Amino acid sequence: MGFLMKIYHLKYKNKSVPCYITYKKVKNINMRISADQGVKISVPKGLDFQVITDFIESKKDWIIKKVTKFEMMKNINPKILKEGIKLYYLGEEYTLLIEEGDDYVKINNNNLVIFSSDCSHKNIKKVFYQWQKKKSRLVFMKILEDVYPFVQIYGVKYPKLKVKKMVTRWGSCSCSKGNINMNQFLVALPVEVIRYVMFHELAHFIEPNHSRNFYKIIEKFMPNYTVYRKYLKNIRLR
Repeated sequence: MGFLMKIYHLKYKNKSVPCYITYKKVKNINMRISADQGVKISVPKGLDFQVITDFIESKKDWIIKKVTKFEMMKNINPKILKEGIKLYYLGEEYTLLIEEGDDYVKINNNNLVIFSSDCSHKNIKKVFYQWQKKKSRLVFMKILEDVYPFVQIYGVKYPKLKVKKMVTRWGSCSCSKGNINMNQFLVALPVEVIRYVMFHELAHFIEPNHSRNFYKIIEKFMPNYTVYRKYLKNIRLR
């Protein structure tokens, strides 16, 4: 907001990686790559665009490696929870471990440990989904608090938040009832992606359809929202 932004498309094979360049009061070129925000580059004001693109091309192998890893994160709702599979929480990857004990879940370094009283698959899934729903509600409530002021200026009342397991959509809303429904599986994804879904649903209280004006509202507060849309298209829910 308030900074000049340009986009450079880094080509590799038959794909294109958008690199979002923002001119700021910085001394050096700074690059950050994440699953939630893509390739973001801060550069000094007035720096020649050719210098910037040469820098990006010099980092091509590293950028592609990071982006490829990001693209591989697809299945966030595995049908079978067994030791060794990968599970995700807020965009981070964890290896599932299962141990006997009182029913609860703990994240330990790079592992997500499910303690189950009987170690049956039914109970393991129950313990995990209960933990996931509890965590997702806490995360979603915090994000709603952060995002709501952007739509409050349009006269939108603070909505009621409902958390559900859904396999066909990331979120939904009921403008007449003042409800927002968020998919609990979203908690597996980076915070900025969740923020996009939350803001997408809130924007429907202003524009009920997916009109050009609807996306203008989103773009006003989230200029890079298309990055998150594309990200979500690569995620499997079933």
